[in-house]
Amino acid sequence: RLHDAGDWVAYVKGGSSDLLFEGNELYRGGGGGFTAGQGTGSQYLVAPSLTYEATAIRFVNNYVHDCEGAGLGVNGGKNILLAHNTLYRVGRRSHGIEVTFGRRSLDGTADQNIADTFLAWGGWTQNRSGGEQWIPCRDVYIYNNILHNPVGYRSEWRHLELTGPYRENTNPRIPRPATVDENLRICGNVFWNGAPDLELGVGEGTAGAADNPTCHAAQLVADNAINRIEPQWRDAAAGDFRLLADCAVSELQPV
Repeated sequence: RLHDAGDWVAYVKGGSSDLLFEGNELYRGGGGGFTAGQGTGSQYLVAPSLTYEATAIRFVNNYVHDCEGAGLGVNGGKNILLAHNTLYRVGRRSHGIEVTFGRRSLDGTADQNIADTFLAWGGWTQNRSGGEQWIPCRDVYIYNNILHNPVGYRSEWRHLELTGPYRENTNPRIPRPATVDENLRICGNVFWNGAPDLELGVGEGTAGAADNPTCHAAQLVADNAINRIEPQWRDAAAGDFRLLADCAVSELQPV
């Protein structure tokens, strides 16, 4: 049980890889619940993990509740699985789930030689202080999660934050434009959150354009239950997030 954090309750970053988080309870996070990736000073990287903030991370069958920011996020991650998690009372100051960029900075000129070396080795480093590189995402799979904000609690802005392309990176090693939606797949999830007209999070300037083969507005509506089914728990107030046997969510076929 991980709880009472001023920022995200938990995150893995800086080239973290091959980690499994399963069967945990995360709650009372100021920044949010869990994110794969975040931001790192270039001098703290460890070869050969010099590109994505997080790789091959599995976050499955966890409970995330009462977090001010997003329940789950991917910030500069590759090959990330977020599946079969329950999110309850999340996103009050932002959104429910996010897929966005990680950040790569350089914290001081004394470490510039390290960043230059990593750049020569193919690293996605920022090798001058005073700026940052935006780290893309790819192969992110968000499957069969439940996001339930009961009456009186809702995401501030939208269900999803899917950040649009970024073209200002100066590191030639990073794909340009940098994107977060290459092979992004969001399927089989249940969202009960706010009013029926709460913004989905896909539109002009965001990721998930109409020509994206794996993630676009029509696909998200078709492949997820968005404000159509309200989960019914045995006793969510007491932390019992077992679904009632006759709850419609239990009849959905998982991806």
